[in-house]
Amino acid sequence: MRAHRLALFVVLAACGTQARFLPLNPPPHRLTPRAPETVEFHASGPPSRPFVDIGVIETLQESGATPLEDVLARLRVEAGRLGCDGVVFLGGNDQVVGVDSVSTLRGYRASCIVY
Repeated sequence: MRAHRLALFVVLAACGTQARFLPLNPPPHRLTPRAPETVEFHASGPPSRPFVDIGVIETLQESGATPLEDVLARLRVEAGRLGCDGVVFLGGNDQVVGVDSVSTLRGYRASCIVY
């Protein structure tokens, strides 16, 4: 299973998706990295149980060729790397780039939460 997690991380890291973490609050305990598939994904709102929002994760395509599913999956990979128990989807964070030829790079934001 460890090899599977490493393979998933390598594939997502190589597909051209940037990730960035913006800390907000200190975690309630020491965090340890976890497998991306164990990170809860909350798309319709925060969980009902108490949590601490430790920061915001932003992902962004590096090119328009990156599948949107990979950009979303990168949220979980980054959350797992940080030791987050879950992410609460906050919505899009697209960026328009270029001068002569303008294109939109798809981006997403999620809150990194810890129980």
